[in-house]
Amino acid sequence: MRKPRRKKPTTPPGPLPRKAVIYARVSSKDQEDSGFSIPAQLKAAHAYAVAQGLSIEHEFVEAQSAKATGRKQFNAMLEHLKASKHPVAVIVEKTDRLYRNFRDLVTLDDLVTTYDVELHLFKESMVVSQKSTGHEMLVHNIKIVLAKAYIDNLREETIKGSREKAAQGHYPNKAPLGYLNNPITRHID
Repeated sequence: MRKPRRKKPTTPPGPLPRKAVIYARVSSKDQEDSGFSIPAQLKAAHAYAVAQGLSIEHEFVEAQSAKATGRKQFNAMLEHLKASKHPVAVIVEKTDRLYRNFRDLVTLDDLVTTYDVELHLFKESMVVSQKSTGHEMLVHNIKIVLAKAYIDNLREETIKGSREKAAQGHYPNKAPLGYLNNPITRHID
């Protein structure tokens, strides 16, 4: 008796992005200088790319908050994606590393739908693409709203703390020119 032939696995319809860029970000220059987050993000992103069969074209790395638009490397990445002649995957650790404001959401959503860009949020095991279901987009959008809420709450808490510090007779911010912040007493000398 003859054994049944195994069917070859079929590839999904449409071109898959085999090229990718990595976007890694920390919120401040101090975090970039003193931390290990950027190297850890890059290492994990490269491992993800290998596992997915993606070839890294470029790395975009920056130390700037995502609460507002206008990040230099983020904008350079957007221009790179628009100029690309083939589908590109953006590999990023997680949602809040990529964006925490709604304007960037609209910009990236346009790239996904118009330029066939895929967003690979590897720590969240999520790929946002033209093929994403309504439910997947809902979950993604909720994560963005939560990231923005985190920034808004952090801002409120910072203002509240500064006001209380001033109410107690202390200078609420970094010491002005000619003075020093005393880390022991937490006053200005």
